[in-house]
Amino acid sequence: MRRSGYFLLFFVIAFSAMCYFLISGNDISVGFARERGVFNQTEGEYNGSYSLSERTDDRAGYLTIPLPDNLGEENVTISKDFYRKEIKVTVSPVEQDFYHKNLFSGEMNRISSIKYGYEDGTAYILFDSEDIVEPVTEIKADKLFIKFVSPGEYYSHIVVIDAGHGGDDYGTTTYGIREKDIVTAVNEKLREKLPDMLVDYNAGIYFTRSGDENLSEEEREKLARTVSADLLVSIHTAADSKSRTSNGSRALSLSADRLVAEGFSKKVSEKCSISYNGWVSGNGLSILEDTAEVPLMVELGFITNKKEALLMNSEDFQEKAAEAIAESIKEYFGKME
Repeated sequence: MRRSGYFLLFFVIAFSAMCYFLISGNDISVGFARERGVFNQTEGEYNGSYSLSERTDDRAGYLTIPLPDNLGEENVTISKDFYRKEIKVTVSPVEQDFYHKNLFSGEMNRISSIKYGYEDGTAYILFDSEDIVEPVTEIKADKLFIKFVSPGEYYSHIVVIDAGHGGDDYGTTTYGIREKDIVTAVNEKLREKLPDMLVDYNAGIYFTRSGDENLSEEEREKLARTVSADLLVSIHTAADSKSRTSNGSRALSLSADRLVAEGFSKKVSEKCSISYNGWVSGNGLSILEDTAEVPLMVELGFITNKKEALLMNSEDFQEKAAEAIAESIKEYFGKME
């Protein structure tokens, strides 16, 4: 019995050497390492926790992440997933136990937890945020200083692109053509175009959906409010259940934003060679109420009009529609400079 007890104790100690730290709130707990899926929640915890340490070279408002000697910006990458409210930092090359010996220090404002682990000489550090945040970073003296700020503090301008419908919500379907497919295609083309179009404007670009998902109106509206959007552009097609001849692009907005909305729809009309059908009041549409400084909806054309449905379903139209919306956003932010 005594020998088996010693063996069990030795096993626990040996296995503990493979641990990675899980920082949660302002505490550090130790969890079991995993070869893959290093960001999964650990099972069980060791007794006791330790306050996040403070060092004399920490910066107010920043978290300090030590780096191995002679590593610089080329050894650190930062990626963001605001849908999951996650920010990932990778550091390479790094020894398997580097962050066991060199702990994080400083402040964790707006961060609910930090998890990290290693694979193939790379350390992966995952930040879970309490809300949508942007990282401000600087590398100096073998340290990564990082703090998390709201999008409004980080960007000069913020636009939210809302592609209507998605997933099992097809929107209006006529002639075998689904509204969600049209707006999803335009959404993806905007995802490609907008970063280059707005590179000189320090603009934050957020999309209410990342692919073909069905999100509720409440989820879309919450995202726009959370990032304090200057501009929200919701993309749809129009429909007329009483007539198959209604045609043209049109804009919906609150009356105060009529001129801005009209500008977007006119640009779509010009670029896509489709008639302009004017402005319609968006009063009563929740997506346009208190979601952004200027919220508007662009209806690309009438899907109940067969000619326009076929036109909007073409890749050429979708490409030009994305160009029109991107150029309109650029012009709008240009006037704000």
